[in-house]
Amino acid sequence: VGSAVLKHASLIIDAPKKQFVFMPHNGQDITVGNSETGSASFIPSEAGDTLGVLKAVIRKGSIAYKKGIRTGDYLIEVNGISIKDICTYMLMERKDEEALFKFRSPKGIDKIVRLKRTN
Repeated sequence: VGSAVLKHASLIIDAPKKQFVFMPHNGQDITVGNSETGSASFIPSEAGDTLGVLKAVIRKGSIAYKKGIRTGDYLIEVNGISIKDICTYMLMERKDEEALFKFRSPKGIDKIVRLKRTN
């Protein structure tokens, strides 16, 4: 993912608070994260990307990482509901509840994992 994220949003790193703030340029919701909040974040995929609209950013060593999800995998479904945009994903947020996530790797391999929502 790297610097490509800056095409879509501003990324503010707040070292004293040990957190980051992801502010999309298109007015979508701001995401705040830190080492305590979850194991996955999502960024918009490139225009014309046919595999999915949200790409995962996975913290190495996190539960999602241990279950085989990697940075660059696409979020396809949550609890059987297709994710067509970030708004759908944000509306489905239920902190501290487990959900069934379906991801698709860049090679097109589907992965289904149960994860607890923490953000």
